[in-house]
Amino acid sequence: MRVLIYVEGGGVGDHSMTTCRKGFLSFFERLLSGKNRVEVIPCGGRSDAFEDFKLEHESGKPGQYVILLVDSEGPLERDDIPSWDHLRARDN
Repeated sequence: MRVLIYVEGGGVGDHSMTTCRKGFLSFFERLLSGKNRVEVIPCGGRSDAFEDFKLEHESGKPGQYVILLVDSEGPLERDDIPSWDHLRARDN
Protein backbone atom coordinates (compact mmCIF):
# COMPACT_ATOMS: atom_id res chain seq x y z
CA MET A 1 0.00 0.00 0.00
CA ARG A 2 1.12 3.52 -0.76
CA VAL A 3 0.41 6.14 1.91
CA LEU A 4 0.37 9.82 0.89
CA ILE A 5 0.37 12.35 3.71
CA TYR A 6 -0.49 15.92 2.72
CA VAL A 7 0.86 18.26 5.39
CA GLU A 8 -0.06 21.85 6.15
CA GLY A 9 3.15 23.81 6.54
CA GLY A 10 6.69 23.43 5.38
CA GLY A 11 7.54 27.06 5.09
CA VAL A 12 8.70 28.85 1.97
CA GLY A 13 11.38 27.59 -0.35
CA ASP A 14 12.97 24.27 -1.22
CA HIS A 15 15.17 24.01 1.88
CA SER A 16 12.35 24.37 4.41
CA MET A 17 10.02 22.10 2.41
CA THR A 18 12.74 19.43 2.25
CA THR A 19 13.38 19.74 6.00
CA CYS A 20 9.66 19.41 6.72
CA ARG A 21 9.31 16.40 4.42
CA LYS A 22 12.30 14.60 5.96
CA GLY A 23 11.13 15.23 9.53
CA PHE A 24 7.60 13.94 8.99
CA LEU A 25 8.86 11.04 6.86
CA SER A 26 11.19 9.92 9.66
CA PHE A 27 8.28 10.01 12.12
CA PHE A 28 5.76 8.19 9.91
CA GLU A 29 8.18 5.53 8.67
CA ARG A 30 8.64 4.45 12.29
CA LEU A 31 4.88 4.07 12.68
CA LEU A 32 4.38 2.27 9.38
CA SER A 33 7.72 0.47 9.10
CA GLY A 34 7.85 -2.34 6.59
CA LYS A 35 4.14 -2.23 5.86
CA ASN A 36 3.68 0.67 3.52
CA ARG A 37 5.43 3.04 1.20
CA VAL A 38 5.09 6.48 2.78
CA GLU A 39 5.30 9.77 0.93
CA VAL A 40 5.03 13.13 2.74
CA ILE A 41 3.92 16.14 0.71
CA PRO A 42 4.35 19.52 2.47
CA CYS A 43 1.87 21.91 0.89
CA GLY A 44 2.49 25.29 2.49
CA GLY A 45 -0.79 26.92 3.48
CA ARG A 46 -3.84 25.23 4.92
CA SER A 47 -6.08 25.75 1.89
CA ASP A 48 -3.34 24.50 -0.46
CA ALA A 49 -2.95 21.37 1.65
CA PHE A 50 -6.70 20.73 1.57
CA GLU A 51 -7.00 21.29 -2.19
CA ASP A 52 -4.02 19.01 -2.95
CA PHE A 53 -5.40 16.34 -0.61
CA LYS A 54 -8.89 16.60 -2.10
CA LEU A 55 -7.62 16.18 -5.68
CA GLU A 56 -5.57 13.12 -4.76
CA HIS A 57 -8.35 11.61 -2.65
CA GLU A 58 -10.91 12.07 -5.44
CA SER A 59 -8.60 10.33 -7.92
CA GLY A 60 -9.37 7.07 -6.09
CA LYS A 61 -6.22 5.27 -7.16
CA PRO A 62 -6.22 1.63 -6.01
CA GLY A 63 -3.68 0.66 -3.36
CA GLN A 64 -3.37 4.22 -2.15
CA TYR A 65 -4.33 5.69 1.23
CA VAL A 66 -4.44 9.51 1.40
CA ILE A 67 -4.12 11.45 4.66
CA LEU A 68 -4.52 15.17 5.42
CA LEU A 69 -2.56 16.57 8.37
CA VAL A 70 -3.47 20.13 9.41
CA ASP A 71 -3.36 22.11 12.64
CA SER A 72 -6.62 22.20 14.57
CA GLU A 73 -5.89 25.90 15.28
CA GLY A 74 -7.29 25.42 18.76
CA PRO A 75 -8.82 22.83 21.05
CA LEU A 76 -11.87 20.85 20.03
CA GLU A 77 -14.91 22.21 21.82
CA ARG A 78 -16.11 18.68 22.55
CA ASP A 79 -14.18 15.46 22.26
CA ASP A 80 -17.18 13.57 20.87
CA ILE A 81 -17.24 15.67 17.66
CA PRO A 82 -15.39 14.18 14.67
CA SER A 83 -12.32 16.07 13.49
CA TRP A 84 -13.89 16.80 10.09
CA ASP A 85 -16.82 18.53 11.79
CA HIS A 86 -14.43 20.70 13.81
CA LEU A 87 -12.53 21.70 10.67
CA ARG A 88 -15.71 22.24 8.67
CA ALA A 89 -17.07 24.58 11.35
CA ARG A 90 -13.77 26.47 11.50
CA ASP A 91 -12.90 26.62 7.79
CA ASN A 92 -16.11 25.72 5.99
